[in-house]
Amino acid sequence: MHARTEDRIEIESLMKRYCLFFDTKRADDLALLFTADAVIDYGPEVEPIRGRELLREMVASGMATRFESTNHQISNEDVTFTDENSATGTSHLYAWHKYYDSEVIGHLYGGYRYRFVKESNGWRISDLKLYASGSDGFHRKRMHDFRLILEDQG
Repeated sequence: MHARTEDRIEIESLMKRYCLFFDTKRADDLALLFTADAVIDYGPEVEPIRGRELLREMVASGMATRFESTNHQISNEDVTFTDENSATGTSHLYAWHKYYDSEVIGHLYGGYRYRFVKESNGWRISDLKLYASGSDGFHRKRMHDFRLILEDQG
């Protein structure tokens, strides 16, 4: 198999494992998908998360106190290589959230914008930004506008 094809498969798998590890409450495994200095932006209502360890702590806390259950589904994955060791990507997202403290189910429609870096142990996410095109019962009122996802890709 061509090396670039193998890289694309590994990156797309990384995107899918992010969802799987979030939905199975595996914060430690989820954090290892990211570079040590990754930046994660879940929306304008919260400060960007800087670093793998802080991400692990925040996700573990959310899993223990806010999200009883989640289901993240991505599609339309697109990956563009910028050089041998870096790439950008986008995916569409539907995310279902059951909260510990509410009977309301949160629905989010949108996508992720990613930056990837190839490290000695494989591809990792160095930057992730969440966008929304719509929501219902979701725990955040303000989100990054999905229509801007491509403008942020550069």
